[in-house]
Amino acid sequence: MQNDTGGWYYHVNINEKTLVIQKNIPAINKNIAFADSVQARLIADLVMNKLGKGIFPPSIRLSELDSLNIYF
Repeated sequence: MQNDTGGWYYHVNINEKTLVIQKNIPAINKNIAFADSVQARLIADLVMNKLGKGIFPPSIRLSELDSLNIYF
């Protein structure tokens, strides 16, 4: 989804319930949205994968951002 300033973020819904609303890039100490929908989708997919494996909360590490080439 795109915010009002042009940045991107994601929602993770399970069984029609919103489980995660991530409006900024996780694992960094800044309030920055994703630069594009592709980056937001990559992290959303990673979060969904973790949830599917029973990992809760599905925390994201800086090393995971780096490995997916998420820039900020």
